[in-house]
Amino acid sequence: MDEGHLQSANAPRIPTFDNCMRWFGYTATVFLYEFIGTFFLVCGIIATKGNPIGIGLTLFFLLLLGGPVTGAHYNPAVSVGVLINNSWSVKRLIQFFNMLAA
Repeated sequence: MDEGHLQSANAPRIPTFDNCMRWFGYTATVFLYEFIGTFFLVCGIIATKGNPIGIGLTLFFLLLLGGPVTGAHYNPAVSVGVLINNSWSVKRLIQFFNMLAA
């Protein structure tokens, strides 16, 4: 067997954060995490039928999962606050809002 075949056989089957960063790039990885988090937040709101405790727990777990990677801006007002704090550019904010609207 050649070396390339051995490396591909030992490659992890589940993509890690480092692999996602290498495959997609930083911006795409952040948008993917935010899209998935927003999807699960909406599903949590629908599944709990508006129960505030259920929504809060859903948001809590999403913040635990997505917070270290993306900052977890599931509320667009948080993104505007980051823009005002000069941590983001207007271009990135527009891209982010387009991603949330999708």
